[in-house]
Amino acid sequence: MRHATLLLGLALLTVGFSGCLATSTDETVEAASADETVEDAGLSPAAAENGADRLPWGLSECEFVMAFVPVPASAVEQRLPDGFSARSPEDVGLPPSLVDAAGVDGDALIGVEFEVCERGVGLDGSPVQNMEHATVWTPVYPAEDIGNAFAIYKFKGAFDHQPSQDLLEKQGIPDLDFSAGFDVLTQRTGGPFEASLTWEDAGTYEMRGGGVTDEYVGHAYSLFECVGYMPIPGTEELGRAHTYFHGTSLYEATGTVSVPDGSILDELGSTEQARAYFLFGIGNYKDSSMTFPPNATR
Repeated sequence: MRHATLLLGLALLTVGFSGCLATSTDETVEAASADETVEDAGLSPAAAENGADRLPWGLSECEFVMAFVPVPASAVEQRLPDGFSARSPEDVGLPPSLVDAAGVDGDALIGVEFEVCERGVGLDGSPVQNMEHATVWTPVYPAEDIGNAFAIYKFKGAFDHQPSQDLLEKQGIPDLDFSAGFDVLTQRTGGPFEASLTWEDAGTYEMRGGGVTDEYVGHAYSLFECVGYMPIPGTEELGRAHTYFHGTSLYEATGTVSVPDGSILDELGSTEQARAYFLFGIGNYKDSSMTFPPNATR
C-alpha cells in the first residue's frame, strides 16, 4: 500500500513539527523513557533554562490522528519561505480518488494533527506524561538538501507542557491554547469515528469519517526520518526539528473536516465540509531535537 507507507512518516509531527519518509531498518527502536534527562541528550539543564539553540526531546506511545485536506498549491506557496515548494497529494502518496472528491485544484495538502503521548522527555529535559500536541502544516520540498528525509512547513503548533512551551516562546514561537479529543483508536474496524481540535485563535475542526481499515502496520515497522520547519514571527529565520518516527500501529479512513472561519483552510478556500483522508495510530519518536538559529533568540 504505497500511499500508506509514504504518509505514515507524516505523523508529526509531533513535537518535531515534522514529516517523514520511510527508510528500511532492522534495528530495534528504543522508546523515550521518563527517566531520561537533558544530560543524556547532550544538553545541560542550564542551557535548557536559557533557551538553548538545540533542544533534545523524545516521546513514546503517542496516539495520533491526522487529517489531510487537498488545497491549491498556488495559494499555499504564497505562504512559504523563499526556495520552498509544496508537495502534491499524488507525490506524497494520497489516493487520487480523494483529490477528485475534494472538488478543488488539490495540488497541495494541509495537514491537521494532534496526539497525546504516554511518556517521554520535554524540550526542557524533564519527564512528561500524557503530553498533548497539536499542529497545522503542509508537506514541502525545502530550500536545503535534506537527503531522503521528508519535510513539512508548520503554520502553527502548540502543546500542553508549559516548560516546553516556555522555551519555544523564548525563540519567538507563540503559545496557543488548544483542546482536542478523539475516539478513533477504539473503533478500528470500519465503524464511524469522530475527532475534534479547537484552537483559541481559529475555532474548531470537527473530523468525521468511516471505512476504517484493519491494522496493517506491525510492531516492528521501519523508522521514518522527519524534518520540520517553523516560522519565527517577526524574523525571516526558521526553526528546524528533526526526528525518527517509529509507527507501531496504523489505520486509515476517509471522511470530512469542518473548516472553521479564519483558519488556514478557510483562507485557502476550502468548503465548510472539506473532504479528507485520515491516518491514526500509535508511534514513538527517538533521536529528536529542535534547533533555532542564534540570532532568532528573543
